[in-house]
Amino acid sequence: MPINLFVSHTIIISLAFICLGMMFWSFVEYTTHRFVFHWTPQNRFLKLLVFISHGVHHAYPQDVSRSITPLVISLPLASIFYFLFTLVFNTYAGGVFTGFLLGYFLYTIIHDSAHHFPMNYPVLKQIKRNHLRHHYFDDSKNFGVTHAFWDLVFKTPVKTKQLKKSH
Repeated sequence: MPINLFVSHTIIISLAFICLGMMFWSFVEYTTHRFVFHWTPQNRFLKLLVFISHGVHHAYPQDVSRSITPLVISLPLASIFYFLFTLVFNTYAGGVFTGFLLGYFLYTIIHDSAHHFPMNYPVLKQIKRNHLRHHYFDDSKNFGVTHAFWDLVFKTPVKTKQLKKSH
């Protein structure tokens, strides 16, 4: 049975936009964590909002109920991103948003696992090590949770030399 080239072309394009959404999520993960969740506002309401959305997680990193941003914050943000994707990507917004949500779901699984489960595969061990260094060594470094790509790009990884000086 011959493959319909139009269908296979559509699948490839859809997969490309899903991958684009996942890459976009990775950038949002890093920038939000670095510039929003670790921001120190002067306004009391904004301080409370930053604390509720992320500060409480740093105060209680092993508390399962505080490991991801509350839905009251993340659902409106998801709606805003969907609207923006619709404006920018038009008919491909669904693919980009699917990849974005897939990236977010993988982030929540990896983040919870880094805090609460042993991670036995070398790549997962490294992800866990990087994230726990952010919590227990230097919270101004290692903002990427699911990978270190953006930390390397923006020069924010914890360096091994810094770890040796602390011990």
